Amino acid sequence: MRSSVILALSLTAVASASSVSRRAERQPIDLRSAKSFAVLAQSAISNVPASTVGGGDVGVSPAATSTITGLNLIYSTGDPSGTSASVTGGDVYGANMADPTPSKLTQAVGDSNDAATDVWIMQLGGDLNVDNGMKMTLSGGALASNIFWAVPGAAALGTTSTTAGIVSTYKSITLNTGATVNGRLFAQTAVTLQKATVTAPAS
Repeated sequence: MRSSVILALSLTAVASASSVSRRAERQPIDLRSAKSFAVLAQSAISNVPASTVGGGDVGVSPAATSTITGLNLIYSTGDPSGTSASVTGGDVYGANMADPTPSKLTQAVGDSNDAATDVWIMQLGGDLNVDNGMKMTLSGGALASNIFWAVPGAAALGTTSTTAGIVSTYKSITLNTGATVNGRLFAQTAVTLQKATVTAPAS
């Protein structure tokens, strides 16, 4: 199951767009075998002409080739892939095409859904404000250690709110009464904890 981060909280960018003055060098996220795909779905792909896909493959798995519609697919039984005038720089794959396509698609879908390596980077344009009582819920194996909040202003986490991830701010971080963070707090000024709880993730 695809991991997800469900944001049941209010994010308010109250400052004008700006950039964080200090940027860490980021390594690209390793998509492994999914990297060759521009579009990869599990149940269906539909196209309303004239959409275009460039620079990568198109694939669907575990659904069959018949669930790819609107691409005017050129494909013969026994072929490992098909082509489409709407897809440039790549081929079209369905789970019921000839070997090695089924195993290739299974691997790619698995790599695209690997919850242990999914990374979320939320780069805001201003302050991070979490309303009182709002909750962030992680599902599908998502890890708090892979969630990053890049905040060029301040962060204020409301009473009894729950937030996950690494919060890095240019200004202050304030946790109001009963606020909980599953993650880490990095502030370039001050951190204020008001009867709050911070638990650093294991990894």
